[in-house]
Amino acid sequence: MTTTQDGRLLRFEMKTLDKDFLLVDTFKAEERLSGLYQYEIELLHEEDDEGNKATDVDITLILGQEATITIEQEDGTTRIFNGIFNSFVKRNRTTRFSYYNATVVPKIWYLTQNRQSRIFQHKSVEEILEEVFEGFRVSFEIQGEYERRNYCVQYRESDFDFASRLMEEEGFYYYFEHKDNSHKMVVADTPQSHLDNPSKSEIDYQVELSEKEGFVSYVRDLEIDFTLNPGGVSFRDRNFQLPNYTLETVQPSLYQINNNKSMQVYDFPGGYARKYDGIDRMGGSNEAGMKGLFPDRDRTAEIAMEVFDVKHEVLRGTSDCCAFTSGYRFKLQRHPNKELNRYNVVRSVVHMVRQTPAYISGDDVENAYVNHFTCIAHGAGKPQFRPERITPKPIVQGSQIATVVGPSGEEIFTDKYGRVKVQFPWDRQGQVDENSSCWIRVSQSWAGNGWGSMFIPRIGMEVIVDFLEGDPDQPIINGCVYNPDMVPPYTLPDEKTKSTIKTDSTKGGGGFNEIRFEDKKDEEQVFVHGQKDIDVRNLNDRREWVGNDHHFIVTNDRRDKVRRDEHRIVERHQHEKVDKDRHTAIGGADNHSVGGTYSLTASDDVLVKTSAFKVAGSVGVALEAPFAVIDADEICLRSTGGFIRIDGSGVSIVGNQVKINSGGANFGASPANPAGPAPPKEPDKADDAQPGSKPKLLKNSNNRKEKTHRDGDPTKTSWIKIKLVDEAGNPVPGVYYKVTAPDGRVASGSTNVDGKAEVKNIDPGSAKITFPDLDKDAWEEG
Repeated sequence: MTTTQDGRLLRFEMKTLDKDFLLVDTFKAEERLSGLYQYEIELLHEEDDEGNKATDVDITLILGQEATITIEQEDGTTRIFNGIFNSFVKRNRTTRFSYYNATVVPKIWYLTQNRQSRIFQHKSVEEILEEVFEGFRVSFEIQGEYERRNYCVQYRESDFDFASRLMEEEGFYYYFEHKDNSHKMVVADTPQSHLDNPSKSEIDYQVELSEKEGFVSYVRDLEIDFTLNPGGVSFRDRNFQLPNYTLETVQPSLYQINNNKSMQVYDFPGGYARKYDGIDRMGGSNEAGMKGLFPDRDRTAEIAMEVFDVKHEVLRGTSDCCAFTSGYRFKLQRHPNKELNRYNVVRSVVHMVRQTPAYISGDDVENAYVNHFTCIAHGAGKPQFRPERITPKPIVQGSQIATVVGPSGEEIFTDKYGRVKVQFPWDRQGQVDENSSCWIRVSQSWAGNGWGSMFIPRIGMEVIVDFLEGDPDQPIINGCVYNPDMVPPYTLPDEKTKSTIKTDSTKGGGGFNEIRFEDKKDEEQVFVHGQKDIDVRNLNDRREWVGNDHHFIVTNDRRDKVRRDEHRIVERHQHEKVDKDRHTAIGGADNHSVGGTYSLTASDDVLVKTSAFKVAGSVGVALEAPFAVIDADEICLRSTGGFIRIDGSGVSIVGNQVKINSGGANFGASPANPAGPAPPKEPDKADDAQPGSKPKLLKNSNNRKEKTHRDGDPTKTSWIKIKLVDEAGNPVPGVYYKVTAPDGRVASGSTNVDGKAEVKNIDPGSAKITFPDLDKDAWEEG
């Protein structure tokens, strides 16, 4: 092999290959601000043997490996290009050379090849980017102050797409810095980040070729592209915690030309309100969480306007100076238009290079290097470069399911707005706790100011989650659904005619409140169950109508109070039984009208005390007793024929005729035989129901580093088997377990698809089995 790169325009280096093993024949490099560069290379390998078989290059020494291409021009201007191979094409061979094509990209290109979903909370964009770019050479030149986002979701997109759209939202841009055998990405938001072109920062404009001897690189061609852009941008947004604010912002353009003010770009939502929340992670007030909203609102409009303004004046040119690098600045000199002799930032550049002297012919190649570039003015009064928002934000297509979560030991976890937190099934980082998501609003059937309906999803419930405008950063819960762990209150389809609202006592369960409707034909029923108290208050009339019997049971005291009159009509019999004393106090008259017999039976005395006691009988009044005593100051018995008076003066008998018969009276009093009360019928008991049970939550064990249970001592022959089933006897797979052997060794793992596990090679004796991800009350030994 006699061909060498020494003394030529292009030089190629790789640590994995010998010098001059591969030679660059042509090179095309495309670079732009806020874009991944791509270098297309045609490579040669000089063959030592005769024939047509090309050298078989080991791909493992190429793909993913770093390469450096250096351009060194005659006037000393040098440019380094570094990256990794992501494509290598083996072509044909001529007598002398084998040919290859290759593509070189930055290392950060790796992040375009994955796809994932994850959640970031309470982090600024810079902090999120640092996490996404971890492991890559990236530096940040951020001067602005950016508030932490309450909630930010990467959803079914590559890491690089996610990072790109975040940078576009915040007005961050990036470019690459190249050095020998390395490169790094620079993320910036300030004009001060634009450094001078490496190796040559002042470049002359020259239309005619220089008459001087030797090569000097110039800007050969230049044109200015002016465009008429919108005269302003305007946004509105909404944060439900500020319902009376439109959060509107307006930003005019730097360039007001011929009534372009009427060309305003308006959009809703602006995308800034969703980043902020006035409630902290645990549900407490956090006023500081909202303070960044209004500055962010105005900055969002400023950035959007700068995207348009920076396109108003763009320079496009051609040059033979290889120093041009996107993101860097150069100073143009000697242009006849003095206003253009200024600093400009390179927005994009395409380098096209052919090797000279050529490998095949050995001749010098004319115009071996040329580039085409665009740039914008850099300096005071000029618009700041901002990337266009070209990376689409993923849209959640339809609803999703999730599980309500919260702190350990809690059954209901909510904030003052009735919001809850959830664990999404696609979230591999969430630990099924209060940090698994942001606070998520819950749709209710009614929501007024201090009135409406309120059902707060509880920890363990499965909910349906929608997303406002499909935005993964704006979830909203619109309902709950049942699953095998959270079953309906009644067995279906057996009891399909029942409809119910049934709650569960908290904490601990074991009780419930319920309103249930049975719609089965001829068995219709409304059932109400209160686990403790039921309080009913109505401020005006209350009317009840019962078409058949009314049964009423009070197992303890009953107390009624009527502040005015009580009217009761019983159209047939009334039966009342008091097993012990009855006390009645009447402040006025007590009037009874009995259409039949009035019976009063007392096992003991009947005591009546009154100022006057009067009894009138239309037929007669009879008094019968073994012994009767009337004790009064005066007793008078009167009839039509006379009277008998007994008083303090003696006994007076007055009559038309007085007869005294010692043989006794010829008649007696009619005996009193009062009828006993008919006993009342026992009332029927109200229907009953049973409380539900606590949900089971399985922790996200994706990131758990489990110990194997196969590392026991093979000389020990004892073993233990585990089988985990649910209440229905079905196997429960994927549950993390720990077994503490008699010798203290701890083995762990997860149950298999049959809910089983086995630990071998342990000492005989008692072993302890636990399931750390399950509550202690959620499982028991069989």
